[in-house]
Amino acid sequence: MRLVERGLAERPEDAALLGSTEITDYLEGESDHAYVERAIGERQVLRRRWQRYGPPPVLGEEPDRGLDIDASAVAPEQVLHGRPACRGSARGRVRIVHTLGEATQVLPGEVLVCPEPLFELSPLFGIVAAVVAESGGLLDHAATLAREYDVPAVFGVEHATERLHNGQEVGVDAVEGLVVPVPVEPEWTEL
Repeated sequence: MRLVERGLAERPEDAALLGSTEITDYLEGESDHAYVERAIGERQVLRRRWQRYGPPPVLGEEPDRGLDIDASAVAPEQVLHGRPACRGSARGRVRIVHTLGEATQVLPGEVLVCPEPLFELSPLFGIVAAVVAESGGLLDHAATLAREYDVPAVFGVEHATERLHNGQEVGVDAVEGLVVPVPVEPEWTEL
């Protein structure tokens, strides 16, 4: 307020353009009005110039959003939420794998759903459309392998093996961390 009252600033918020030492020096009388007025004026110009620039929404390459996964097409309680482990999106039929023996049933293009992203399942990352796991996180070894295989992966999806079933078609949005069941289209019957 003192800066505004003395005509050194236009608004009280302009005091944020000064450093704490500059404010203290001014209040203690160690710096003059001209210095404070000049510093605020120069920094207002810089602030206006730099406000035009903003960081990009994503560093590096923009993730592939080739598939449009519409979570609004199903009831909100049907959408499963997790943590993205490898960005991307995919669509495919669910294949639930509880044991390594069940891993032999996984077909190319299916969405691998497992309780835990075991290292032993990582060779499947090269053929599946996506990986969904009930546990795991961004720094897990399986997450690193998913990124190496460039397969969309969402980890930490609670009860995924219970809420999904084999053969069910789902969309996996590994940018937002969503697993969305694809609604079944009703069959047309002729009248």
